[in-house]
Amino acid sequence: MMMSIKLCAPPLSAPFIEELTLTLRQTSYPDPERLANVIFASITCPSLTSLFIEADDQTGYKHEWPRDAANGFVSRSSFHLTTLSIKSIPLSDSDLIDLLRLLPSLLHLTVDDSRIPANSPSPITTRLSKSLHALHRRSSVAISSPLVQKLQSLSLTFKSSRSRRNFR
Repeated sequence: MMMSIKLCAPPLSAPFIEELTLTLRQTSYPDPERLANVIFASITCPSLTSLFIEADDQTGYKHEWPRDAANGFVSRSSFHLTTLSIKSIPLSDSDLIDLLRLLPSLLHLTVDDSRIPANSPSPITTRLSKSLHALHRRSSVAISSPLVQKLQSLSLTFKSSRSRRNFR
């Protein structure tokens, strides 16, 4: 018998958590009761330095990325995250870019879409690639800075059929 989990309001403070791993599984729970939504909306982790989000190996994960809850968690926690790993979680490139904008202290980024279902969005696109480095224009007009200026390591793993579609 599966029991649902509920939001905690106001969010609980977890000041000593430095590393958080969420393994998400496919469920029939309504959106507000899914693990990622509940965790992101229910806790504040000001000391967090590493965040690992991955799909369960057996069930996979097809639900929509909880953009508002995730971005709210990052903003509310005000941590200095250095490591972010997202594996087999469907999210759009714009959702990942929005998240990365909130993480200026990020040093290590891993994104793996190799087990995302075929009809689900992948964040690994040309748009993401371009946002991760400075775009130098040929004219003497503005040079934009990279999205994550302190990034030291980047690991992108993707399905080859999806990569052809997203890198056009």
